Amino acid sequence: MQRVNQAYDQKDLLALLELQMKIEHIDQTALNHLSEERLGYFNKILKEQLREMEDRVFQISDGVMLDLGIDTYRRITPAAMMRELDADIARTRAYLRDIKADLKAIQEAATLKAWLKQLRRHRSVMAEDDFDGIPF
Repeated sequence: MQRVNQAYDQKDLLALLELQMKIEHIDQTALNHLSEERLGYFNKILKEQLREMEDRVFQISDGVMLDLGIDTYRRITPAAMMRELDADIARTRAYLRDIKADLKAIQEAATLKAWLKQLRRHRSVMAEDDFDGIPF
């Protein structure tokens, strides 16, 4: 009964039909004698559920693609998704290596001073570049 209630709450007609067949011992002969109207109704409900599931799959795949920075207009295969994930993992590992190298470098006073000077120079160059396109 719990499975029936759960399927009913989820509006899962297919699960309800399977449970009904199991409970009532409906065989192929009984299925063959269902009215066209009843079969049409079942087909309509199942088509609606299929559309809902397709919409949900689309929403989930778009969400994943947005999270990974992949253009959502592209339809991507599982193999291509794995390549994208592998590339993302490689970029993250390289970024982590750079951070570890920076941490190691700034642990010594002399390298920390050099790193800070380099950072200041980089910021001043970036600030000058911000005004390159402004005529005054």
